[in-house]
Amino acid sequence: MVVLAMLVLVYTFNFIDRQIVGILAVPIKADLGLSDTQLGLMGGLAFALFYTALGIPSRCSPIAATAPPS
Repeated sequence: MVVLAMLVLVYTFNFIDRQIVGILAVPIKADLGLSDTQLGLMGGLAFALFYTALGIPSRCSPIAATAPPS
């Protein structure tokens, strides 16, 4: 139950984090003087790079090496 509660908490923060960028997109765009393309790259590319960078250590861990392929 503790692990489940921790996973729900992490998922909730992940969801809120993604929504904040969408809610604040217009003020961020106006403040930084970004175009729609630049704003989209900032939001999408930032998340993609973040998740890719955090996914690499999990693939290189000894536990991942012994896990069956997915």
